[in-house]
Amino acid sequence: MAEPIRAISKYIAANCANYDSNGLCHLETDSTGGRLCPFFAPTGKTCKYAEQAVIPGDATIEAIYNAGKTGATGDMCERCKALFERTSNRQKYCSECAAEVRRNKRIAYDAEQYQKAKSNPYI
Repeated sequence: MAEPIRAISKYIAANCANYDSNGLCHLETDSTGGRLCPFFAPTGKTCKYAEQAVIPGDATIEAIYNAGKTGATGDMCERCKALFERTSNRQKYCSECAAEVRRNKRIAYDAEQYQKAKSNPYI
């Protein structure tokens, strides 16, 4: 679970307009006057600005963030980035995307075989 959190933190650091390079936030202040960014401080707080303006800028980061927020389990489809439950250890796509990927591969294979047959009149 550390890898998704690292990806979100890296994205926030690179894209948030209120993030300071020292890990500080220009919007947040705590009781000591510090301005630690909620994504980098273990306070359990969330940042409304990041949730509404920064995270929706990337579909993958948004899916990872929402999955962690709701406690959803599963893997992310490599094609549509939706969360799904795997049925095997090799599965990369959700069922809808898997069907379309199979269909596209079959179309490409059939086109390749047609070109081979067309170029060789003895087959």
